[in-house]
Amino acid sequence: MKNLYKKNSCDSYKEYLFVYGSLKRGFENHSILSTAKYISKAQTTSKFAMFIEDNHNYPYIIESQKVIGMNIDGELYEIINKDTLNKVNAFEGVPFHFKCEDIYVQTDKNKSIKAKAYILATKKIPLNQKPIKVFKSRKIKVNIDFDEYDRVMLGFN
Repeated sequence: MKNLYKKNSCDSYKEYLFVYGSLKRGFENHSILSTAKYISKAQTTSKFAMFIEDNHNYPYIIESQKVIGMNIDGELYEIINKDTLNKVNAFEGVPFHFKCEDIYVQTDKNKSIKAKAYILATKKIPLNQKPIKVFKSRKIKVNIDFDEYDRVMLGFN
């Protein structure tokens, strides 16, 4: 018997996500993207300034007229599960710490793709740093309990 049900665009979910920090392969928080599909290395087509958060080991990017921006290096993922994007949003502290915005990136095969990226919600330019193009630091891998994170960070008790 023929399957009369045909999958249409309303039945599927697909977003692209550009990551440039601890969510990249080999970094401590990459496991959050376990259900995402790695596409390729990528670079932003717009210029951003990337800095390392003081007293932490993670980067952030900002759009700024006050510093010389760069095309930021990172990785591109295909997100096929809305829950995955929700977990990443919670991990990144959207909308309080980071904004999730659409940007364009260029893949290592010269293809331009619109992707979500996390941009710091407040423009913070540290006086003791110069902008960087690629985040290379690694730390010990950690596991995130998203229920606990939501309760603490968002005040749900």
